[in-house]
Amino acid sequence: MNEENYYLIKDFNFFVKETKKVAVENFKTFVEEKNVKEEYDEVTNKITNEFVEISSKADLSLEEINNEIISDHECEVLMYPMIEHKEGKMIVSEGMYFDILKCIHTRIISNTLAILASKGIIESAFDEELDDFVFWIS
Repeated sequence: MNEENYYLIKDFNFFVKETKKVAVENFKTFVEEKNVKEEYDEVTNKITNEFVEISSKADLSLEEINNEIISDHECEVLMYPMIEHKEGKMIVSEGMYFDILKCIHTRIISNTLAILASKGIIESAFDEELDDFVFWIS
């Protein structure tokens, strides 16, 4: 293990809250700038492009994303297995941290689509040919 690339997590709850804050702020900026990065896989890019269009019509604020779309507990559940547990300590590398942020971004998209569908802003159905859910604006 390269010590320079790993960081000790001293307070997991603080780590979760601060990482969630970074992820939400980063995601909102990402959406506002409509800036799809190469580091994201093709599926995430497609979903994000749809999210950009939908979120602009729904006018979701940063506060709504942070408080309603993804909870601290949900982030804990996502993050805990993604960090390394060694000798009773939790550590994270820069690569792991990037993966955590990407995972939170993906969950924000998923949860947002579910919320928008429940509010009747978009509709969804399962497409058997695609073997996935599809969404469209009502």
